[in-house]
Amino acid sequence: MQPTSHPTVILGGGFVGLFTALHLSHQRYSHPIILIDQSDRFSFKPLLYELLSGELHSHQVYPRYQEILSGTQVEFVQDKVRSIDLHQQWVATASGQKFNYHNLVLALGSKTNFFDTPGAMQYAMPLTSGAEAIALRKHLRYCLHLALQATDPERRRVLLTFAVLGAGPAGIELACTLGDLLPIWYSDLGGDPDEIEIVLVNRSDDILKGDINSHLRCTVQRSLKSRAIPVTLLFNAAVQAVQPDGVEYRKHDMPHFLKAGTIVWTAGTAPNPLLMDLPISP
Repeated sequence: MQPTSHPTVILGGGFVGLFTALHLSHQRYSHPIILIDQSDRFSFKPLLYELLSGELHSHQVYPRYQEILSGTQVEFVQDKVRSIDLHQQWVATASGQKFNYHNLVLALGSKTNFFDTPGAMQYAMPLTSGAEAIALRKHLRYCLHLALQATDPERRRVLLTFAVLGAGPAGIELACTLGDLLPIWYSDLGGDPDEIEIVLVNRSDDILKGDINSHLRCTVQRSLKSRAIPVTLLFNAAVQAVQPDGVEYRKHDMPHFLKAGTIVWTAGTAPNPLLMDLPISP
């Protein structure tokens, strides 16, 4: 792109990046505003569970940036940021473009942290975006269809076992959603909801450990047990590896294997790697 006068470049179209761009535009900011994100859609993360369940449509939870920014002065660029030079004041993207800036907003957010767990990236499904919520919904329905057709009881049991790894707020909300949603879906197909098992796997014996709402853990545990399908809590289970058909973990120094047709990873996030490489003092 051609250099423009005093542009403000915003990296990342999450809540911080998008609302910064909208705020500047609404304030009739006098300089160009460029918003860069590798996705073409904004993910309203608090409502991903409603997108997963089908209570809300994708355009409500997962709208296109072009639609959101229509009528504003914000230029949206769908591209992946490759490097940032704070001294020369430019940003390079995967497509080969270079954006010079006067002001830079770093809103790149976080990424799923698999903690180098073997197989986790390949076989565990994250839930941090609209695209991932839609992919998980398709996968869940596919497993239910396969289970209904399975003639082998063990095969059906594995397909109807759903493991959620990580008992933080995201894992708990997902487990509760699945506990109410899956029996409805499976019953509508003609299956027996009592065959479904949802397992919430946690490394320690405390859910919400380190979270601001940790004082609510007793209430949360009662809520998990009161779903249409009560959630099984697997505590003190240190995940060692994720396989296509289950999870290897250690409990009290003994190896175990949880067979599951669906494995969802909600065990943690990490800062965007680009931020770690910048010459900025902590």
